[in-house]
Amino acid sequence: MSWEEISSKRIGPCPCGNGHIVCTVRMDDWNRSEVDYRIECGTCSKKYQVVRGVTGHRHPGHERVSASLVPIDYPPYNGPSEEAEYGPKNALTNDFVVWLIENETRSALVDAKADLVACGNCSRVKGIAAQVVESRRRLLKSARVKVIANEIDSALERYDAYVGNAEQREALRTIEQAERAKYEERRRRVIIPID
Repeated sequence: MSWEEISSKRIGPCPCGNGHIVCTVRMDDWNRSEVDYRIECGTCSKKYQVVRGVTGHRHPGHERVSASLVPIDYPPYNGPSEEAEYGPKNALTNDFVVWLIENETRSALVDAKADLVACGNCSRVKGIAAQVVESRRRLLKSARVKVIANEIDSALERYDAYVGNAEQREALRTIEQAERAKYEERRRRVIIPID
């Protein structure tokens, strides 16, 4: 498999005005394409880096990506982070009880169990109970009321002692979103859009 350069064009001057920003489009044998930006200026290439970010969606699976120049010495986000604090969430392919703890609040688990027990049949449950049943079906290819009720009981017993439960993650996620928004606002003041 090889990549070929389809086009390369100057899209504007660099910040100091002595060079250019160049956009290069490459395509491989399977018609996948990639866009690359580079700074063709000795001074600016030492001061700035090209950073790309998703700015919107044209339609599902096709993001609109923009490029900007950011000072090389601008610090990365280092504030509160759910993943740094608790690690990544366990995938649905791991222990289902742990998945319940990390993805559902205590009250949601209590409601799901009550609905399961009241209905007595996995196919008639609604709301959070239906989501739990569907998640278990995807993971273990089985969903029985008694088994799921026991797993919910186990999750509830371990909930408070488990570091990284859904309630802790949700609280930290709220803080992280606010801090990231502040960081991005400060960063927006120093970036230079190039496309």
